[in-house]
Amino acid sequence: MDKTTLILVLICFSFYSYSQNLINNHSFEDFECLESPINAFVENKGWYVTGADAYWMHTACPPDPNLAPYIVAMDTDLVPYAGNGYISFEGTLRANGFYTTEGIAQELNQTLKADHYYFFEMGFYNFDTSHFALMPWRDCDPFPKHYMEIRFANRRIEGGYSSDLTYSPPLLTELFYEGEILLSTKAIVDDPLFRNERWRTYWDCFQAKGGEQHISIMGNNYQTQMENRCLNATDNAFRYAFGHALDEVQLIEIPNEIDTLIELCQEEVTVDLVQFIDLPIRKRANFFWNDQAGTSVRNISATGTYFGTMELPCVDVPIRIRVDKEVCATKVYVPNAFSPNLDGLNDVLLPYVEAQLPLSNFTFKVFNRWGALVFQTNDPSIGWDGYVKTQAAVPGLYLWQMQYELGDEEGLQKSEQHSGEVLLMR
Repeated sequence: MDKTTLILVLICFSFYSYSQNLINNHSFEDFECLESPINAFVENKGWYVTGADAYWMHTACPPDPNLAPYIVAMDTDLVPYAGNGYISFEGTLRANGFYTTEGIAQELNQTLKADHYYFFEMGFYNFDTSHFALMPWRDCDPFPKHYMEIRFANRRIEGGYSSDLTYSPPLLTELFYEGEILLSTKAIVDDPLFRNERWRTYWDCFQAKGGEQHISIMGNNYQTQMENRCLNATDNAFRYAFGHALDEVQLIEIPNEIDTLIELCQEEVTVDLVQFIDLPIRKRANFFWNDQAGTSVRNISATGTYFGTMELPCVDVPIRIRVDKEVCATKVYVPNAFSPNLDGLNDVLLPYVEAQLPLSNFTFKVFNRWGALVFQTNDPSIGWDGYVKTQAAVPGLYLWQMQYELGDEEGLQKSEQHSGEVLLMR
């Protein structure tokens, strides 16, 4: 009998909840055009700013082209990291040697759990501006020594003004923020391409203290070394010196363990540990079998329990695979959520059917909450891309129905039907 790669089905579907992004409106696609000609905002669609205002950029809502050239953190030709929207904000260098930067924050859709591990990822862009030519001082490096701070707190994260200022709001100031810095992109400055104007991907993982409900992402807010002051007390109070942009922010809980059951329906199956975890975490992890270090793939021809590991910088996650040789039944899996934002991750709602008998008369339908049909196919390899005709479907809960017929050994047909719910996220 030919060797076959078996489609793996998790015994506990609650595992997929670990792939839920805890960031609301993570790709900045849920957006209404602002009245501001430069798309400045203080609070909008789940995000609020720390410090001064920030800019909500979206291809459907371009800023005033006459004003955009005067904003450091704005490039009307910049293509988003993913989708159609992103956030940008400016930073300044002060005469007192402080770097101060705007930032954004939000309340998470789930409180972080004590001692649990989490995965963080975002698209990150640095605006390398020509404003530095305005600084005539020699031996002056206007770039800060670290670029981005990710803070977590159990309440809203706000910036406050210090008491010894020589300048006043609404200009950026020396800011004090509540919340502990659990992640920092400090190491990113070691990348020789960082100052090239291009999107970069930043990711890390960490262990939560527990009870954190808010996240903030902001630039550098600290004092430089005295010898690196690009401005002095007789100069202007500040210069807009740099800017940042963010897109596709991911915060995902890492499972404590992965426990799965597969059925040995053939003489041998090929199993890849990578298939047991959803993106984007699996792109950043190393996988290996505990008795075959260095490879994530192996062939299994005997029943029993096998062990592997998913290795991340912050934690090793054990993987247990129980192999059983029962009569293989039809397996059906339809994701309980998908995000058709063209980022390459869960963009299509695709049903999976694993059957030992021939499949025929297949139909898969999706309905909105009012029962209207929004998608239908008779091809098991085609899924719903989240569009109704040419319009993007609104985020929310949808219902699906699947039916098909299976041929048995005697050529007779039996019908099977399945239904469920799926959450469309953008």
